[in-house]
Amino acid sequence: MNHDLFLMLLLAHLIGDFYCQTDKTCADKRRRKWRSPHLYFHSVVIGVLSFVAVWKIEFLPWMLMLIASHLLIDGIKSGRENKLEHFLLDQALHLAVIVIIAMICTCQIGWMQTINLNIGAINLPVFITALLLCLKPANLLVRCVLEKYHILEEEPLQKEPMSVGALIGSLERSLFLLFVVMGQYGAVGFILAAKSIIRYKEGSTRKTEYVLAGTLMSLGIAVATGVLVRLLSPLFL
Repeated sequence: MNHDLFLMLLLAHLIGDFYCQTDKTCADKRRRKWRSPHLYFHSVVIGVLSFVAVWKIEFLPWMLMLIASHLLIDGIKSGRENKLEHFLLDQALHLAVIVIIAMICTCQIGWMQTINLNIGAINLPVFITALLLCLKPANLLVRCVLEKYHILEEEPLQKEPMSVGALIGSLERSLFLLFVVMGQYGAVGFILAAKSIIRYKEGSTRKTEYVLAGTLMSLGIAVATGVLVRLLSPLFL
């Protein structure tokens, strides 16, 4: 499998599935299911972004396959509740389709040379992919986990998804990721210590549980993603 092809298709998926959708369009898909025009438009956007990422006319049939698979997966998901298991299964199926297409395309049409955009031992496209994962996708994952285990009431989380907490989570994951990639693990501990001091005087046990769970999940996501960046970057050097 061509690693660059897989990376660009993954980037197209992340941008299309998480950053080209709003909460209103997602809600409309859940409410109207197969009758929602956003469902079909979103699938086409995924296909077009993938085609632009590859930019080869031979990829056109695979673009149509991506559109059809995305439409099918999201259409089935739209009829189910927005739970952690459904979120993970949805993304796993999309990832499986990308892997299969990347493997077949590598054999049939080849693709392109390695993306030699490196800063030291770190590949820049790999780092950008990791950063995109640590922002909105990670926010959605954390929200689903908090709702599943009832760490915070569902209403505040759904009422304002891009709340201050989500913003803080995105910023801290970005910093954690950057420090892990740079090998500055001491700085990660400094941020955790500083945050614990700021939150120490808050009296609500439920709020403390929410902050602690969110922080630990953010740390785990960022550290795991940062380690993957360090491990995968040599494949693109």
